[in-house]
Amino acid sequence: APLLLERHVPRLPTFFGIGAVAGMLMALVLTGNFPDCYVEGVGLTPFKVAAEGTVMAVLAVALAVLWRVRAGVPPGVLGPLALAILAFILGEIAFSYYVDVYGLSNLVGHLCKLVAYWLIFVAILRTTLLEPYVSLGEARDQLRSINEELERRVEERTAQLRSTERLANALINAPPDAAMLLDREGTVLATNPVLPARLGVKVEALVGTSIFDHLPSEVSARRRQLFTKALASHQPLRFMDERDGRVYDNTLYPVDPEGHDDWRIAAYSRDVTDQVRTEEELRRSNQELEHFAYVASHDMREPLRMITSYLHLLERRHGDALDSEAREFIAFASDGAKRLDDLILDLLDYSRIGRKGQPFAPVPTGETVRAVLADLAMAIDDGNARVTVTEGLPVVLGDAVELRRLFQNLIGNALKYRHPDRTPVIEVGCRPDGERWEFAVADNGIGIPAADADRVFQIFQRLHGRTQYEGTGIGLAVCKKVVERHGGRIWVEPTEPGSTFRFTLPRAGD
Repeated sequence: APLLLERHVPRLPTFFGIGAVAGMLMALVLTGNFPDCYVEGVGLTPFKVAAEGTVMAVLAVALAVLWRVRAGVPPGVLGPLALAILAFILGEIAFSYYVDVYGLSNLVGHLCKLVAYWLIFVAILRTTLLEPYVSLGEARDQLRSINEELERRVEERTAQLRSTERLANALINAPPDAAMLLDREGTVLATNPVLPARLGVKVEALVGTSIFDHLPSEVSARRRQLFTKALASHQPLRFMDERDGRVYDNTLYPVDPEGHDDWRIAAYSRDVTDQVRTEEELRRSNQELEHFAYVASHDMREPLRMITSYLHLLERRHGDALDSEAREFIAFASDGAKRLDDLILDLLDYSRIGRKGQPFAPVPTGETVRAVLADLAMAIDDGNARVTVTEGLPVVLGDAVELRRLFQNLIGNALKYRHPDRTPVIEVGCRPDGERWEFAVADNGIGIPAADADRVFQIFQRLHGRTQYEGTGIGLAVCKKVVERHGGRIWVEPTEPGSTFRFTLPRAGD
């Protein structure tokens, strides 16, 4: 058997081979041709002694082979099988010395064979019955443990899913927005209570029905068109809706949950009636405020002109009779009136932005900047400034007059607030920013502290005294209002040296 442990032995040929050998031996015995093995009173014949030696040699080889292949033999089989071979060898040695059939050596030999067969039985029993049974029991215990662990994990996962479902329902139901999931035909698959409450039905009555059946016919037809458009484009679609004196902001989101081209629509609807009314009231209030500022500023200039005229008349008629202190008082009053008139004029300009603006149209910013530089040519020459403009400035959508004021204020400020120890260098550039253009006006002037980056855009805010730099502190506020009217934003970045003003403007389109 050890010789066959590492080999695959076909069962049928082996069975017939052993049978053939046994049959040949039986034929020799029956025909009387088998050699004698034992002589009464003499003992074993030389043939029998040689046969016993051959058997012992074969058993020794089997033991050696078993030792060589021990790594592949189960521990419960290796020991009994090796002891069985040794018992067989001892039995053969005992058989080699017996003279009497009932002698001690013959008895010892048969006892050794009995022990050997018992050991082989133990090995076979362990291999074919006990070990599989034990392995089956262990596997059953492991399977039971795995099942218990799986059940525990399933329970935990189920609890987590239930908790997640409760949280998801809470998140969906908490906002005041209506939220629905619709299939391709418009059937409501799920909804929160907001839309059913608007329609005056229960959630159960809405789920499973077509949303278009719950809308007026004319509204339903328009909604079907938008619904089909969103499904076809696979892009979100937003639209406003007004019904029964209420305004709704609606969005259709195409979704493909499984990724199998099974598109559905997630629909959201928000009641923005209060927001729209507030915006309308704010717009109307701003218009009234701007109109008031314009009228007030315009009317205030008339008494100012009268004050200034009488001061000049007083100085001309009684100049010789006035002492130096009186003339100084008249100069202070005239200067104050002039500064107040400048403030009123700037306030008038500020109030006109948007109120008397032109409709938006394509504006070539390159031509606008060139016109501004022509207007500022004297100031550029006086300051010996160097102004560079990026080639190919884009065309934007806006008010040409207001955009010209925007560039004039920014470039003019760069010239005004130049550093006394440096030749002014001003750069005007632009780069794309999504659906907008981002412009930059950079200078090497006195700069703006980071802490004042927001304050400089507030109306009438000055960082320097009037004795240092002229102005009313409204120029950058005008720039901010112009940019915001065009839907952009403006900010300043401190640089070394100087500062860079950046702002965005809408593209003019193709």
